[in-house]
Amino acid sequence: MAIDIGVVLIYAIVIMGFGWLGLHRIRGSEDYLVAGRNLGPGFYVGTMSATVLGVHPPLVPCGWVMSMVFPDFGCVPP
Repeated sequence: MAIDIGVVLIYAIVIMGFGWLGLHRIRGSEDYLVAGRNLGPGFYVGTMSATVLGVHPPLVPCGWVMSMVFPDFGCVPP
């Protein structure tokens, strides 16, 4: 139990450290909104992959149910 709390505390400290670094690197609201326009393709691909992989599993059952409820829409269940 103590190791679990320790890991959570270390994680929280690291995340707050990244937030503190980001706070001091931002020069204005535009820099915050577009990340300074200096993100490379690797970061973009990673972000989009995480979005797709995070959204896909909850939506697959919804699509399957919709295809069973409304079969005339041309949806084929997996």
